[in-house]
Amino acid sequence: MSNILILLWLSQDRIDRTILDKVAFVGTAYSADSVNFVVKALYETHNHVDTVVVFGPDLNGAGELIVEALRGVCNDALRMPCEYVKTLNVDLVDLRWRGEEPRKAAETRYRPAREAVRPRREAALEKPNKRLPYGGLHILYDTDLEASGPRLWTIY
Repeated sequence: MSNILILLWLSQDRIDRTILDKVAFVGTAYSADSVNFVVKALYETHNHVDTVVVFGPDLNGAGELIVEALRGVCNDALRMPCEYVKTLNVDLVDLRWRGEEPRKAAETRYRPAREAVRPRREAALEKPNKRLPYGGLHILYDTDLEASGPRLWTIY
């Protein structure tokens, strides 16, 4: 088990295989809503992760929302109480727009078999209720009672 999570805006193929063996998870975050799933995963699945590396070009501003949340700042994209981001307690390595590969960050911060750094708890997400002023995918829910049931729409 690793203490590192890597988020990127590039293909995972850009990450060296030796680095992949030292991280708990590598994910791609393209939308403003990604911040919610990052925070949720840090509480529900990866509560042993104490370091998050954000890597690659942030083309639509979603990376800024994620970086803010990882620093403990509440923002408009969050669909959960602010207490979740304020108590994350992660070391953020922000490599957006830099030529640096995440290799050095992963090698210097890697600590296998760490104990939990935050309590495991459910992080329920509220339904989205507004379109955020950021490019990329947005998710809207249609909860019209006359419809045949809730429908999920992805808006580009």
